[in-house]
Amino acid sequence: MIIVNQGAIRYDLVKGPFTVDDSYIVCPYTQPFTYIPDVPYSQASKVPEYINNLKKSKRSLTVDTISSQMLGYDECDNPSPHNATEILKPKSSSDVFFTHTRPHRAT
Repeated sequence: MIIVNQGAIRYDLVKGPFTVDDSYIVCPYTQPFTYIPDVPYSQASKVPEYINNLKKSKRSLTVDTISSQMLGYDECDNPSPHNATEILKPKSSSDVFFTHTRPHRAT
């Protein structure tokens, strides 16, 4: 089982041994692959469900109770008055940090 960001893989992964050379061919980035040998199927089969549930909780607008409890408080003391709906909308054109421009070519 290989777990990776979907944009990192540049070539097909085929069944069989996965060597260091294969890792550079498949993924030309500098992040190393971590090999964990002899993982029991009973444990490895739980990984996809766990990862998929992380995605859902990350996108949730509710308070993360585990993190909150670890930090010593149970709920948000200052909730957003917009219920997080206006956070990502630019207020004016001056709020836009990046614009796309084309370089001028002399003719």
